[in-house]
Amino acid sequence: MSSSDGGLRETLGDVTQLGSTPNSPEAADGGRPDSAESGVDGRVSVHEPDTGVDPVEANVLFADRITIRFGGLTAVDNVSFSIPPKSVVSLIGPNGAGKTTFFNVLTGLYEATEGAVYLDGKDITAVKPHKRAAMGLARTFQNIRLFGLMTAEENVMVAMHSHLKAGVMSTIIRTPGQRREEREARETARELLDYVGIGKTVGELARNLSYGDQRRLEIARAMALKPRVLLLDEPTAGMNPQESSNFNDFVYRVRDEKGISVLLIEHDMSVIMKISERITVLDRGAMIAQGTPDDIRNNQQVIEAYLGKTGTREGKRLPKPGAVAAGPSAQPTTTEQEQA
Repeated sequence: MSSSDGGLRETLGDVTQLGSTPNSPEAADGGRPDSAESGVDGRVSVHEPDTGVDPVEANVLFADRITIRFGGLTAVDNVSFSIPPKSVVSLIGPNGAGKTTFFNVLTGLYEATEGAVYLDGKDITAVKPHKRAAMGLARTFQNIRLFGLMTAEENVMVAMHSHLKAGVMSTIIRTPGQRREEREARETARELLDYVGIGKTVGELARNLSYGDQRRLEIARAMALKPRVLLLDEPTAGMNPQESSNFNDFVYRVRDEKGISVLLIEHDMSVIMKISERITVLDRGAMIAQGTPDDIRNNQQVIEAYLGKTGTREGKRLPKPGAVAAGPSAQPTTTEQEQA
């Protein structure tokens, strides 16, 4: 291994602003039996390994051979992906890799051109986003989407709507059952705000909160849906290093205390490498790698996707595919001299 390769691997392990990636232990899940197939630009697309276990039943969320096209553009190409129960997995890749598009397919904002999505063994491919949320698939957004003129408490209570039983008439009349349900909802909202660390903001308008607190409020609102899977799109954006470190502990608490599986898209690679049990890497819509943080950190194809192809030991760019490498004594051609 050249010193250049080693430096790139070290950079991939340490740099904190590369992209977003998921992490998945090789033995943690079993994808549908599948051979490697050609991905975009003739690259090989990596699929879930065959462990002899039905991936639909073994995983809380399973996406089977998802492809999504926008006209002639293939944004996601034949990607299979799974989230085991009570796990923390991450989805990463360079800008434009298709991460958020794939995220939106899982949550129902985009309809897959091909493939299927399963939640707790049920096919939810045709299920609308709000119904997926009620079934236990909750998410936050890359761009914060709070109700700015509602308080933090009210923002969390809005998410509880799908689990409340009071109808329109009982709400208008303010029956004893409706008042009890509303009181319990307020108590739950305050507990969730405390859980994410912003309990003191209960009466503050969402628009007046700091960026980091708004991120936490989004997570509290998502947790109010009582999810089986919590999908977080760049949750540490706007947080300082200490807040990001505390976020790692928070995710483990959500997994261990609430029994919720967590899927992350995150640009902070220090967070990804520390927190993820399994990472999946997308590049130009295709899956190029999957494994533990150590597997991903040392994967040459991942390094090239983020940092470009490694050069020669002298640091020069490698020749284009099919080009003849020049020897030490090779002289430039007449055309090359003219261009110089």
